[in-house]
Amino acid sequence: MQFHTIHFLYLLNNMKQTPSFFIFLSTFLMAQSFNVVDSFHKNGLPKEIHHYTETNNKITLSQKSYYFVNGQKEKYGPFVAGRKDGLWTEWRNDGSRLIDGQYENGDKHGVWTHWNPEGRKIKQGRFKRGKKDGIWTKYTAKGHKLWGKEYLEGEQIDIKYSIKNVFK
Repeated sequence: MQFHTIHFLYLLNNMKQTPSFFIFLSTFLMAQSFNVVDSFHKNGLPKEIHHYTETNNKITLSQKSYYFVNGQKEKYGPFVAGRKDGLWTEWRNDGSRLIDGQYENGDKHGVWTHWNPEGRKIKQGRFKRGKKDGIWTKYTAKGHKLWGKEYLEGEQIDIKYSIKNVFK
């Protein structure tokens, strides 16, 4: 695969009469990547696209993108060793952001933020190895704290504040 890429680039560079040595080295030093449409909607638009990277003659899944039937991106995020790992983002079918959240080794892990259609934060909290952990905060449409609930290993253990004291 790399030889064909180099050969093709060499021909293009020779047509332009420019040196191809840089392209030759960069092809071997940089990873190759390509996309594969995994499934389609009935209207013919992509439903799921897998992004692969080739390094050291090994092809690995590096990212996935999902799309609504109208073509808007639904969710997107990276994979490491076949598992979700890193920042994933989800959108509504109108294109507005819905959720940002971190994964680690396939589990929700880190800060997760939920957004309303106008782009304001409506809920935020942390996951630890797939379970809610720490304080989760719900906000009003104007950004005031509505409530805060404390979690430990997925179990709610306390309510830190509620609407009663939001406007004091």
